[in-house]
Amino acid sequence: MPSTTEVIIPCGDFSLETAMALALLSFVLREHTIVPLDETSTQFSQMLHTYKHTQNTILIGLGGDYVPQQGVFHWTPEIKSNHPQNSNSNSNGRKKKGNGHRLKNQNSAPQNFYFNNTKRGKVVPLATVGLVYRFYGKEVLKKITNFSDSSKINWLYERAYYDFIEIIDAQTRNLRLSNKHESTRPAVPRFNADQHTLPNMVKFYNLQLHDYELLNYDETEIYALRMKRLETVIDILKSAFENYVKYFAFSFMRGESILQQAYNASLSGETYGTYHDEIVVEDPSLITKKLVQDALKRIMIIPEFIPWKEHLFAYERSLDRMGNSLYAIYPDSTQNWRLAAVPTLPASFESRKRLPQEWCGLADGELRDVAGVDDATFVHAQGFIAGASSLLGCIKLAVKAVLNNQKENI
Repeated sequence: MPSTTEVIIPCGDFSLETAMALALLSFVLREHTIVPLDETSTQFSQMLHTYKHTQNTILIGLGGDYVPQQGVFHWTPEIKSNHPQNSNSNSNGRKKKGNGHRLKNQNSAPQNFYFNNTKRGKVVPLATVGLVYRFYGKEVLKKITNFSDSSKINWLYERAYYDFIEIIDAQTRNLRLSNKHESTRPAVPRFNADQHTLPNMVKFYNLQLHDYELLNYDETEIYALRMKRLETVIDILKSAFENYVKYFAFSFMRGESILQQAYNASLSGETYGTYHDEIVVEDPSLITKKLVQDALKRIMIIPEFIPWKEHLFAYERSLDRMGNSLYAIYPDSTQNWRLAAVPTLPASFESRKRLPQEWCGLADGELRDVAGVDDATFVHAQGFIAGASSLLGCIKLAVKAVLNNQKENI
């Protein structure tokens, strides 16, 4: 019986799927060695059978079946066809939709070979990395976060699959995930971005022709260099996944309650009660308290630097108040105050109400003369973000922006 766990992988060039599966396993296996198994060997079937029934072994991408209790993580979709299976074939030519995505080349799969079929529906059949994640994912997340709260782990477990792992499963299954609104977007220039994808990043860590030439095709040295490159890729993917999880565990999740408190303070009038005496907007005789009060209901003051946009849209949706907030004020990572126009979508640069056009592109004294706020520092040329030296300065800018009479959709 081996003293350490042996992780058996296909021999030769490694894929993103294999490397990511190994990266996930590295979180939960204390000591392990990676053993490539040559699928062209005459003894392959015998060795595979032996590994399947040996303790402290895990098979990745080998064997054609999925028995996690025995450490076997592989499953090949069964395509009903008279022709040999081809990873680029389309078994039925139909498109399948789910959760805002459109799929092409969907292969049939048993009911239990999807990540969460009951909640989300059939979208991407689990590939090897998804199978590893489904079995070990919660243990991995506990290792990274030290969370004992099962509700937090369950939330991270689903989020990390749909954001991170599913894309690798889809690429492995030769499926194309695209936004369902893609066809409505205006035409944009086409760039050759294929080499910047994660699969291709991994691909170029495999040995190239010049590597073989430099090593004089020495099999021992070729093997050693390939394994060293694989370890490098595993470290990169492990670090990327760990940082991804830590962001959602320690920043994103924490930001939800902070955002909701800021939103509620604005809507309830608490923000107005705190700051209205200090706000001067143009000629005070022309601006009523009611207008300022209403304006502050559309401005959130977020006391910490947090990821807030996705939380805002989710919270407004839950309250049936989509579109209420127009601006967010918060300290940036250097503790300077920023005023941001709320976007129309969390990742969009289009704003619900951009900052006044006459401010855009101005800074310091020039901006202060136009905006009438003594410590205003800048407004971006596109009108989606601005700054001031103080919180009060940002509040004044925001109130002026809400009350601005420019013709825009609010």
